[in-house]
Amino acid sequence: MPSSRAGGPLPFLDHLAADSARFRSALADAAADARVPTCPDWDADDLLWHLAEVQWFWGEIAERGLTDPADLEAMNASREERPGDRAGLLA
Repeated sequence: MPSSRAGGPLPFLDHLAADSARFRSALADAAADARVPTCPDWDADDLLWHLAEVQWFWGEIAERGLTDPADLEAMNASREERPGDRAGLLA
């Protein structure tokens, strides 16, 4: 695991977990069809799924300690499909 300048491990997974909890909290009460101003073609559920994918991607890299781009193909094969409802997105 990469280390900080002080020599301790960088808490990537802790940061991802905290950010994910904040994203979930912010989006849990939003209407599923609320528009995303910075991405006009997206609604709140699209944003929720996008953030879930991004957090999963970096979480897997940090947890597995991946450094070789060739490992991403195998990692992506284990990625879940988008849930069909809001409850699944928030799970």
